[in-house]
Amino acid sequence: MSANSRNSGMSVHPGGVTISESGWSPRSFVPRGLRMRGNLFFFPLLTVLVLAGSFVAGQSFEISSPDQSMSAGNGTVPFNASFSIEQVTGAIEDTKGFSFAYHHDPALLEVVGSNPFVPTVVGELAAVNNNDGPDFIQGEIFPDGFTIGVIYAFVDQTQVITFEVAKPMIEVEYSTLPGAVAGITSDVVTEIFPADDLGTPPTATVVVIGAGVSADATSLPFFITFEAPPPVPDPIFVISAPDQSAVASGPNGGVASFISSFSIEQDLSDPAAVAKPTYAFQFGYQHDPVMLQVDSVSEGATIAALDGGNGADFFGEMIYADGFTIGCTYDFQLQETITFATAAEVVDVSYSSVSGALDGATGTQSTVVEESSNLGSPPLTP
Repeated sequence: MSANSRNSGMSVHPGGVTISESGWSPRSFVPRGLRMRGNLFFFPLLTVLVLAGSFVAGQSFEISSPDQSMSAGNGTVPFNASFSIEQVTGAIEDTKGFSFAYHHDPALLEVVGSNPFVPTVVGELAAVNNNDGPDFIQGEIFPDGFTIGVIYAFVDQTQVITFEVAKPMIEVEYSTLPGAVAGITSDVVTEIFPADDLGTPPTATVVVIGAGVSADATSLPFFITFEAPPPVPDPIFVISAPDQSAVASGPNGGVASFISSFSIEQDLSDPAAVAKPTYAFQFGYQHDPVMLQVDSVSEGATIAALDGGNGADFFGEMIYADGFTIGCTYDFQLQETITFATAAEVVDVSYSSVSGALDGATGTQSTVVEESSNLGSPPLTP
């Protein structure tokens, strides 16, 4: 690096980066402990600030980041905020650097990184100096925010950026604090907003233009929404048995018999539904007493397998002329459960046709067995 003075309008000293109207000499700004790699300068344990020197009227800039929405989840939620700059008034000017600072809620968020803070450069800022990025970029992370100061080039004053439209410059990684949004039942909205009190001395919000003067810049707040998961719907269980065909045999019309295996399955068609463990169930089914009768009700395969094959602690059936009811508790100690994420057979019912019901019948005879809440006294509700 040459020791000759150049009219960049910027100088660096142990208190930070100063925007001024005077020229600078590379000899004057290299403090003890400065490390260089290519065109990048690192100030260990140094809070870097771009401070206002002289201001120019006419040109003004806005610094912004878009609002974002994201699912809250159950752990920490990381996200990146992209900060853009746009010139909003005056003739378009070449810019040579900038600085700004932002606050956040320290009870909810943190900036991810370490000090001295060097965020990710993007877009045209990453492309300066033949894609090596700016000669100087550094800031500081605080519990409630961050600061950043950037100089595109110390020597090559052709390294400039214009902001005729909003252009992203840096990305800052944030994360929610552990557990901060876990279990929320309504959306949480937090503001990330401009800071004028971070750093020592506080970092100014400015953009460096022309021969190194500071143009007015305004940072805009933005909002992050953490969306609560949809409420888990109440579980819905479907009780069913497959359709069957039986052939009658015997004298006259004969007798037809069959076994129906009744299954339970939780309806998980709703994306928010969660399979729930169950401890017991009860239901009843009704039939045409002229056509059918229930001969027996017994444990289905899933219930019979409980307690190492000993079955349920309680399995109480009632048989009526026109149907049956069943109540089952798997384990009085509530240690055993069944989750019906898929259909599981719980009750086997043996049916037969009523004697004489098929006398003189020809062709196929159909009858319906359906769920009922009218059986029992008081009636048993499924």
